[in-house]
Amino acid sequence: CANVKLEYIATLSQLKLLDLKECNHVTDEDIWGLSSLSELKELNLRGCNQITGCRLNAVSALTHLDLTFCTNVNNTGLMSISKLSQLQHLKLSGCRGFDCVGLSHIATLPKLSTLSLPKKNIRDANELRDDVKVSVKVSR
Repeated sequence: CANVKLEYIATLSQLKLLDLKECNHVTDEDIWGLSSLSELKELNLRGCNQITGCRLNAVSALTHLDLTFCTNVNNTGLMSISKLSQLQHLKLSGCRGFDCVGLSHIATLPKLSTLSLPKKNIRDANELRDDVKVSVKVSR
């Protein structure tokens, strides 16, 4: 996927699912450029190590977001993700750069029903359980 130009993908206005799994060249700025994809519901960024999450709010219609092994996702990124009011499923397994502050942002997502977390964050998630009605899956 090294030759994929996201500016071309951004012209596909009816696109509903985009799988960029392990496209290590994809950055937060590239994601910002996808803001024209108003029909995009599912985005797979698994293993995209340059992603912090800070521009994901630009893809506002997302219902499914996979950030598994995006090791640079941080609290600021989770704050941006918390603005995705339609988000139902979020995968953060293998992410290391956030803590309970970031999780508190995620707790505000009104439609979130499934959250996959790295094992190290599960204690923080358990503390939030009273605030959020969500299924938490712990990765090993």
